[in-house]
Amino acid sequence: MKFGIAQKINVLMIGILIAFGSLLGFYFVQNQRHTLNDALDRRVNALITNLSINSEYPVLVRDKAALAKLVKGIFTQKDIIYCKIEDKNGVVLYEEGTPKEENTKLFTSMITTITEKPVGEDLVLGMGKKEGTREDIGKVFLVVSLSEISQKFYEIERTVFLSVVMFIVLASLASSLLLRVILGQPISNLVLGTKRVASGDLDFKASIRTKDEIGQLALAFNKMTDDLQRTMVSKDYVDNIIRSMIDTLVVVNQDGTIK
Repeated sequence: MKFGIAQKINVLMIGILIAFGSLLGFYFVQNQRHTLNDALDRRVNALITNLSINSEYPVLVRDKAALAKLVKGIFTQKDIIYCKIEDKNGVVLYEEGTPKEENTKLFTSMITTITEKPVGEDLVLGMGKKEGTREDIGKVFLVVSLSEISQKFYEIERTVFLSVVMFIVLASLASSLLLRVILGQPISNLVLGTKRVASGDLDFKASIRTKDEIGQLALAFNKMTDDLQRTMVSKDYVDNIIRSMIDTLVVVNQDGTIK
């Protein structure tokens, strides 16, 4: 199977489109992945920070009922599957959910409190300044399921893949049609003209639609046929003279001289 110039260029264009579409799709998917992960991190970090702040007093007094109420509010988020609150000694004060699920992410946050100590010369009178120090009194663990975000990744990848394939197909069709009009038809016309001139048809003229290299080639082809026509006319004229000379009647004398 022979490929013409237009087909070869079209194959090259399709290869470039596939590479460009693939790179563009990969960049878009990675950008969306980063955006979704960043949104998840910001949301869960805000939740766990708020839970840590609100758990300060219940942890200090070991109020498990208050901790349970706080955790129930966290579980209104569908992707939160596990929560555990420990004191500073690692003793579990409250735990809910199942952490042993695949495709999860762990978030942690320290529960802190500020202890104030009076300092200064008036310490005995109770009028001295107070200096606050931050102390860790516990820790919060949150496990988030990534199933929902993975499903979103899959939908994004599928959408991008279908979009890239559609873009490549449409761009390839447009490129093929454009190359056929710009290169395929003019070159086919010149090939046909060459065959007709070779068979003796010097009246054939190639159509000139553009002023680019193809148009200049068609113009040179037409000039060539014009030159061939003039050459053939001159040759026919000489041939006719020669043929007429053969048919001329010559009269001579007896001594061989022409009368």
